[in-house]
Amino acid sequence: DIVAESEATPNHVLVGEAKLGCSRGEARAILDDLTRKAAACPALVGKKITAAVWALRYRGRKTGLPVVTAEDTVQAAR
Repeated sequence: DIVAESEATPNHVLVGEAKLGCSRGEARAILDDLTRKAAACPALVGKKITAAVWALRYRGRKTGLPVVTAEDTVQAAR
C-alpha cells in the first residue's frame, strides 16, 4: 500500500496499491476498496483523497481510471 501526503497541499493525500498485474475490473475494485479504507482511516479524516493503482502488467483500457503502468513510469522518466 502507498500513502503519500502532498508537500504543496498537505490536505491532499495519495493512497495507492502496487500490483504485479491486474485487469480493468480488478483495478476498479482495488480503487473502490482503497477509497473506502482511506475514508475510514482516522488520520485521513477531512483530507482530500486521490486513489491510484500501479500495475506492472495491466490488462484493459485505462480511460477514466487512475492506473499507472510500468510503461507510463518509463516514459515519464525519459
